[in-house]
Amino acid sequence: MSSQRPRIIPWLITQIDSQRYPGLQWVNAERTQFRIPWKHALRQDLSLEDFKIFEAWAIASGCYNPTTDKPDPARWKRNFRSALLTREGICMTQDFSSDSNEPHKIYQITRGANAFPAEQYASSSGSPTLQPPDSNSQQAGGTMPPHANVSAESELAGYCQGEDGLYLSLGDLHSTIDEIGSDAVSSPQVYVDGAVAAPNPVCSDATHPVYSDALPSASSGIPVAVVQPQPAQEPGNLKQRILTHFANNAFETDFEVKMFYRGNQVHKTTVKNPRGFYITAGDQTITGSYLEHVALPQPATCVTDQLLVKAVNMLLSKLEQGTLVEVRGGLICAKRTGHCRSYWSMTDTPTTNVPNQIDKSDYSVLYSVHQFVTELIEFLEHRRKESPQYNIWICLGEQWPDGVLWNKKCIMVQITPVVMALLHEMSYSAGASSLIHSDVNLEISDSMSGSDLLSFLKDIEMMDWS
Repeated sequence: MSSQRPRIIPWLITQIDSQRYPGLQWVNAERTQFRIPWKHALRQDLSLEDFKIFEAWAIASGCYNPTTDKPDPARWKRNFRSALLTREGICMTQDFSSDSNEPHKIYQITRGANAFPAEQYASSSGSPTLQPPDSNSQQAGGTMPPHANVSAESELAGYCQGEDGLYLSLGDLHSTIDEIGSDAVSSPQVYVDGAVAAPNPVCSDATHPVYSDALPSASSGIPVAVVQPQPAQEPGNLKQRILTHFANNAFETDFEVKMFYRGNQVHKTTVKNPRGFYITAGDQTITGSYLEHVALPQPATCVTDQLLVKAVNMLLSKLEQGTLVEVRGGLICAKRTGHCRSYWSMTDTPTTNVPNQIDKSDYSVLYSVHQFVTELIEFLEHRRKESPQYNIWICLGEQWPDGVLWNKKCIMVQITPVVMALLHEMSYSAGASSLIHSDVNLEISDSMSGSDLLSFLKDIEMMDWS
């Protein structure tokens, strides 16, 4: 069914033209702006009729089967809003959802209706599955066998750049580091879940592709406001402090960002910009960006193995404006803007070997506040065995997950939404046990009881992330 999923913008244009949904209509003669009825979940006059357009999208996108599934209007609305947030070519211009008489929102199609022909109804639900190059393409590109008697320079020069992207043979890189051990890297020891990570095991595969492509980077085209620095807040009640991150049905958080070169931590920082950040190379400048710039360090300053230095430098040269991580509504999204492909997972020990690519043309949804809060509630109520995982892992330039340990990859970035870590840590003091992936020690002294925490989380879960 996923192959039949329509793109939301041309689908929505068709629904507006059909005039089947009261209140869903064009508001200008150019047919670039339209209004959508949008009632908040707590209104007394809310009915299923107010969710018809959201239900229609849930059916069209394959998320809801009216003959077998139980109606879930709140989920329909969230999915619809998420689809709009993560699509380029459309943006909200006015929000009248709090209007007592006719609550609605005004959206604008920024690329014009003719930019979305009917044939674009093809699947856009995820990134295409990338296949590694076949043996012929590798040979054509000059990739050398792992034990060929060649210098590091010629090894790094053995790549092919074409439609399949940039493939870099790292056989000697992996064998060299495995032979000389982790002491060759000058960065400090790596800590995983509070313990020192085991030495890097020998990796049986000789060649790892490093992916990029030669397409020009696309600008987002999304109108944004300049984020002003926030004044420091005085310490106060813990619950009130957390609620400030959910004010006006919006989600704001700091991010703890850790960067690793082949398993060794080389940089750590906290991003204070509530909108998010770019992962870039140190020599890249992003003028006028509303996101914070977080640069990967130059490898020569933090590692000693010269083949690893060359490999990382090659990736950094293709990174350009890099990969952005952005908060959009209640979603944490990502998008690749440079030539260096990016992959992600919600854990450093994924159970799948299917690479999960971050899109370049549209935003990829990594995680949602609603999902985290719902899973934490389920865990506290013993309806879920494990606590939610909220650390996001991004691999730059190599497919991942692919069965290879994270600390065998050239560049890995761990991203922790601090507010989620705080709520997670609060669960300890509320009596929860067997929590996993809590590697941010926040040393909470002002805590809540289990019932108070559940009530607090349910208040957040009921928020309308519109």
